[in-house]
Amino acid sequence: MTWLIFSMKPEIGRRFMRKETAKDIWGSISTTFDRVGGLAKVYQLLQKVITMKQGDRTISEYYNTAIGLWEEYDHYRDLQLSNSEDEAKAYRTLEKERALILLGGLNPKYEPIRIQLLGRSPLPSFDEVCSYLQSEETRRVTMELVSSLERSALSSSSHRDWHGGD
Repeated sequence: MTWLIFSMKPEIGRRFMRKETAKDIWGSISTTFDRVGGLAKVYQLLQKVITMKQGDRTISEYYNTAIGLWEEYDHYRDLQLSNSEDEAKAYRTLEKERALILLGGLNPKYEPIRIQLLGRSPLPSFDEVCSYLQSEETRRVTMELVSSLERSALSSSSHRDWHGGD
């Protein structure tokens, strides 16, 4: 039990020092911090998710940021489903929505890929969309590198030709 108290910031741990069991501490922590902020927190997270843009991030960084926000959002979301069939339907719907949101926040240079993916029926799964985007990013980086090397080689060749093959 002591390790639990000492793993917290001192100002937080002091609140739970008089609890008799680890179960009591965890219960108290849950009551105090679980779903802190309620509806305001759900609203804040939903706004972050919906307005999220790729910006200067790589596809992997953008994807990981999105996953982190959605995991936090899911924690606060009060989605109570009665059976596994409902859960499966809800999961498919959420996955589709998340793929659409992710595509919507991509940088303009990915517009052709976005159009191509949105034209598929059914829309690929969230993970498939991410995999496709990462492959496209790798292809683009490789092509930019090859193009840069070719320009460098041409420049070097032109310089040699200009100076008589020195």
